Amino acid sequence: MESDLVPIRRLVLPLAALAIFASGLLPTAATAAPPGVNPTALTFMQETVGKTSSPQTVMVSNFEPAIVQITGVSITGTDTGAFQVSGENCAAAVLLQSETCVVEVIFAPQAGGSREATLKVEIEGEAPIAVPLSGTGQTKKLTLPGTTGFAATSVGGTSTVQIPLKNPREAGINVSEVKIEGADSGDFGIEGSGCAGFISPGMGCDLTVRFSPAATGPREALLRVSSDATPSDYVTELTGEGTAAEVTFEPTSYDFGLAEVRSGSPRTNFTLRNTGTAPVQLSNLEISGPGANEFWIPGSGCWGTTLAPGSTCWIEVQFNANEEGSFAAAVSITAGTATFQAPLTARAERPQVVASPAPLAFGSTSVGSRQVKEVTLTNTGHLPVGFYIALISGGDVASFHLLEETCTSNVFAGSPRFFEPGESCRAKIVFEPTAAGAKAATVSIFGGGEGALQVPIEGTAVASQPSLAPSSRDFGAVAVGAAGPVQTFELRNESSEAQAIDSATLTGADVSEFQVRSDGCSETVLDPGASCAVAIRFAPESSGAKAATLRLRGPGGTTAAGLSGTGTAVSAAAAASSRGRVQLSLRSHSHPAAGKMTIGRARCKSTEPCTLRVGGLVSGRIATAAGLRPGIRGVAPYRLTLAPGTSAAITTALPSPLRGYADGTRLSVAVQWQTGAERGGGRHSILIRGARGG
Repeated sequence: MESDLVPIRRLVLPLAALAIFASGLLPTAATAAPPGVNPTALTFMQETVGKTSSPQTVMVSNFEPAIVQITGVSITGTDTGAFQVSGENCAAAVLLQSETCVVEVIFAPQAGGSREATLKVEIEGEAPIAVPLSGTGQTKKLTLPGTTGFAATSVGGTSTVQIPLKNPREAGINVSEVKIEGADSGDFGIEGSGCAGFISPGMGCDLTVRFSPAATGPREALLRVSSDATPSDYVTELTGEGTAAEVTFEPTSYDFGLAEVRSGSPRTNFTLRNTGTAPVQLSNLEISGPGANEFWIPGSGCWGTTLAPGSTCWIEVQFNANEEGSFAAAVSITAGTATFQAPLTARAERPQVVASPAPLAFGSTSVGSRQVKEVTLTNTGHLPVGFYIALISGGDVASFHLLEETCTSNVFAGSPRFFEPGESCRAKIVFEPTAAGAKAATVSIFGGGEGALQVPIEGTAVASQPSLAPSSRDFGAVAVGAAGPVQTFELRNESSEAQAIDSATLTGADVSEFQVRSDGCSETVLDPGASCAVAIRFAPESSGAKAATLRLRGPGGTTAAGLSGTGTAVSAAAAASSRGRVQLSLRSHSHPAAGKMTIGRARCKSTEPCTLRVGGLVSGRIATAAGLRPGIRGVAPYRLTLAPGTSAAITTALPSPLRGYADGTRLSVAVQWQTGAERGGGRHSILIRGARGG
C-alpha cells in the first residue's frame, strides 16, 4: 500500500515548497482552519486473535486556502498493539487547498474482547486530529483430552469410545481434518463423519473412535484434529491392549447315541462361556466336519453377541440324520479371530421290521367262500418301533378284510404301541372274494418311522368264465415299421348266466408291438351262448421275436390268449423311406441305472439341420414300494438338433422313482424328426435284459 502512496507524497512536497515561496510574495493570509478527515472514526469487524483484518482508509483533506503542514501520524491509546498503520502518505505532507492524503489502518488483535485506540494526525500550528479506532478480538480454541484409553479388547474384536471435541470460545471453528496416525494406527479407526465441519461457539462434537487390535499386547496411536483455531492442530494419545479370546463349550463334546433316521431328535444345549479377560464378539456359528449335514442348530443366543468376561450364551444342536450310519462333526464359533469347537458324534438307523410271510398269499378261493391267514411282524432292529393304525388298501380292497391284530394302539390314544427289539405282533387277514379273478391288495401298518410297513396280499377267486378262441395266434413275420394283417379273437359265453365283460387289454413285454384295432367286448354283457370279438394287428417297432397277451376280464376272472410275431429288419432303402434323413443305431442295456443313459446314436443324412424329438415309456414289471409290479412310466421328452452330416448320442432319463426292473422290461422310445420340409418318425423298442430287481 505504501508504494501506491509514494507518488502522492512526491507531488505534495514540491507544491508545498512552491506555496512557501509564493507566501513571501503574497499578502499574509488569515489563520488556517484544521483539515478535515473522512471518516471521523474507524470501526473494524470482529477479527480472530492472531489474524489481521483488511485495511481501512482515513482521508485527510485541506478545504481552506491556507496551507496545512502535517508533521506526523501515529496510533495512541489503550490498545495501541491491536492497531497498526499499514500505509500512509500524510506524514510530512504539505496540503494546499483541496488537496488530500491517505492513512491506512489494520486491526490485529492479540487478545479477545473489545479493543480501542486513536489514530493521531499531528498538524503544525494546530491541535492534532484524533480518529477513534475500535474492534473486537475473537479467540478460536478447541479442547480435546490429551490421552484416551480403551478397555482391553480381544484380537479380532472391537471396542469404541467417544472423545469430546468442544469449542468453548465465542467464535465458530471449522474442523478441516480428523485422522489417526502413529505406530499402530491400523488398529484404530474413526466412525462416522469424524466431526469434520463447522462447530458453533459453545458447542461440541463427540468423536467415535474404534479399537480393533490386530495383535496382543499394548497398542497406541495419535488422534489429530486440524482446524482454523489457534493452534491449528490438537492431538490426543490413544492407548489400548489386545488380548487373546478365550471361550469354552460346556459340555466340551456330545454324543447323541443311536437315533432313528429322520426322526427330528434328539437335541442338546451347549453353554458357551467367555473365560478370557476381555469381551469377545461372536460370529460364524455353524456345524462343520464330514457329518455336518446330519446336524443343525435350531436356535442360539450366541450369534452376533458380544460376550463379557465370565458371561455365557446358549446353543441348541439337533441330530437329524437323512441316512443310516455313524457321523462325526463339530459345533464351531468364531470369537475375534479364533475358532472354538465342540465335537459331535451320533449313529442313525432305520427301524427294522420283518413281515412273515410276505407277500401273504391265499392261493385259489371260490367266489363267495372265506379264507383266513395270519402275518407276523417282528422288530429285528436296534430301535423301538411303534404303530398307530393298520388298514387294507389297493385295487381289490373289497375282497380282503382285517379281522384282528395286536400291532397297533388305539389311534385316539395319541401314542403308538411300541415294540422293543426282538418283540413281535400278529395280524389276521380274511380273503372273501365276491367275483372271480386274481385279487391283490396291501395291508399297511403306520407308525412313527418313515412311512408305513406294507405287506402285499394276494389271492385268486375261481368262478366260471367265457372261452376265448383261438387261445393263441402267431402273426408271422412283419417288416419293422410296417403293420401285418388284422386277426380276430372271439369270446363266447358258454355258461347258463349272462356275463359282464369289463375290459380287453394287452399286456406283456412287447405290448407296444401289437395294436387293438377294434374292441366289441369291453363293457359288454354277453347273454348265454352270445359272443364278441377283438381285432388285433401286429406292427413291430424293432426286429426279433415279439410276444404279448390279450386279456379279457369278466366276473369269472380273466381269459387270456397269447400273441406272437417276428419283426424283420428292413433294407437301407426302406429305412431311409420310413425314417427320412435320420439314421438311428440303438442298443440294449443289461443293467441300466435310474438317471440319464445312452441308448444309441442318430445321424443327420440331410443337407439341412435335422430336429429330433425323443420321448417314450418304460413298461413291464417295475419296482414299487410293494415290490415288482406290472406298470408303465413315462420318460421325459426332449429335443435334439443335428447339423447336416453330424451324429450325436441319443440319451433318455429313466423315471427317477424307479429303482429296478425285472427281466423283459422294455424301454419304448418314440422319435419324431424334421429336416427342411420333410417330416417323419418312428418308434423303437429296447429290451432291458438281465436287469436287477428293486
